[in-house]
Amino acid sequence: MMIFIYILLYLFLFLNVQFSCQQYEPIRIYVDKSYLRDRVEDEAYLNDYLYALDKAKNTLEKLINVTRYQNEIDISQYNIFNTSNYEGFRVSSIDQNLLNGNFKPEADLVIFVREMSDSETEECDEKVQILEKHYGRPIIGYIGINKEMYKKFDKNYDYRKELLSSVILHQFTHLLGFMKSEFVDKQLIKIEKKIVQDRIKSSGSRDVNKDVIISENLNKFAQNYFNCSNINFIELEDCQKEKCTEYIHWEARILLGEYMTSILNVQDQCISEFTLISLDEMGFYRTNKYTGGLMRFGKHTKCSFFEEDCNKLL
Repeated sequence: MMIFIYILLYLFLFLNVQFSCQQYEPIRIYVDKSYLRDRVEDEAYLNDYLYALDKAKNTLEKLINVTRYQNEIDISQYNIFNTSNYEGFRVSSIDQNLLNGNFKPEADLVIFVREMSDSETEECDEKVQILEKHYGRPIIGYIGINKEMYKKFDKNYDYRKELLSSVILHQFTHLLGFMKSEFVDKQLIKIEKKIVQDRIKSSGSRDVNKDVIISENLNKFAQNYFNCSNINFIELEDCQKEKCTEYIHWEARILLGEYMTSILNVQDQCISEFTLISLDEMGFYRTNKYTGGLMRFGKHTKCSFFEEDCNKLL
């Protein structure tokens, strides 16, 4: 009898360990590039796009783990793709094999990509739309590459394509749910309005009402990173354009160089724990934080970094 009980206990523990090990797996991303291949005539720009998309995809697949709910995504089952246009997203830009169900990508996230003009991206320099979710986690969406903005980039070829890679990685992260509406109902992470002191002396000392992110784990990390125990939220950047307010961007004044600020024209872009912890707090992901130590801006500057005028710190 005791042997039987031991066998059952062993099987329970074995299966439980197996389940826990398999619960989160590296995210699989399928990027549909058919629109770019069909519509972008300039071969140099097309090659830049394809390089940047592959680099961003490979980066996220190393960073993000998800619970897999199915082996493949059948695009043809979603009614949203039965219309010719969805909020600026043209179904004509999708591979027809996906639309008719002949091809079902083995993926946890399917991303469609378009090249867009300033007017199509609503002057936000980026366009991101989550099209379908499964139990709250985004599984299908699209991004728009602002061609006017991209063609203003530095003419240095290597710098240009690496900068584009950062832009697309930034957009892919929005698509994971790094957007204000996606954070609203989360239990571990909140977006709230807080009165924050504007420390830029040239604009005059004043209090401003800003969006901030509040999370116990994020606060603990920030307190250690900045060596300041007073931190109880992280500021988000104000967006003056009404159409762009949905996107979450860190305040570059305190996190310059982080890839989820809106300032992406700096050469040393870092993926930090500030973003990775926030993704973890959504409850859908488990992130690999091997890149977080690369972030250096403001590190160990103590509370004066938050409490004194920027001019005094120069």
